[in-house]
Amino acid sequence: MRTYATAQLIGDRSHQCDATAVSTAPSGARAYALLDGIGSSDEIRDWTRTAARRLARTAARRGDAEAGVPTAILPDLIQALTDRETWEDNTLIAGALFVRPDVSGVAVTVTEIHSVERQEEVFASLPEAQRLPFASALCRALDVAKGWED
Repeated sequence: MRTYATAQLIGDRSHQCDATAVSTAPSGARAYALLDGIGSSDEIRDWTRTAARRLARTAARRGDAEAGVPTAILPDLIQALTDRETWEDNTLIAGALFVRPDVSGVAVTVTEIHSVERQEEVFASLPEAQRLPFASALCRALDVAKGWED
């Protein structure tokens, strides 16, 4: 019997916005996703949980760990969040990622492309107070990823 477990400490936040997911493709390829949800709201919690499931499923199906956001585009994504600028990347294996300033902060949208007829979109409005902490968390994630690549 295979078992998998994760533990999350909510601390003094009102919502647990971190998320984990595991998916196994028919081929037997297995992928795990761990996302650090920045903030404490229904929207961030729901977005992070959905994104973790989709990333794990897509990575397992494609047999590609970079089915999500590859480290190569993280510096540009971090810069867009830091500068509160419009940015997009259409080179993702499974879709596209967009960042756009909106009235309350920035809007982050991930579009997962299954086929010409079927696309799914996950959208989160990141409040201004969470924009720079999110960029900082991505910067730390990039540092960790670079360490793994060395």
